[in-house]
Amino acid sequence: MTGYYSLTNRSNVIDWEQSMKRLLAEDLDILFTGHDKRPVEGRDKIRAYLEKSLAAAAAKRKALAREEQYQDLVYALEHQ
Repeated sequence: MTGYYSLTNRSNVIDWEQSMKRLLAEDLDILFTGHDKRPVEGRDKIRAYLEKSLAAAAAKRKALAREEQYQDLVYALEHQ
């Protein structure tokens, strides 16, 4: 997932961040992001897109770290 984060949609910022890291490790020629958006084509454009998404995920994770609901989510995920 490369999209936005929404706790009301049961998004998981940790999964979002990990997904971006996994995609960055791939050698992609084209990236389909979904939601009626045009595909991202070209390795440099894909890398820039994913790095921007990864930075957004990391920033969101840092901002959420102070919220109790997020802390509960992290605890639950780490203790599965």
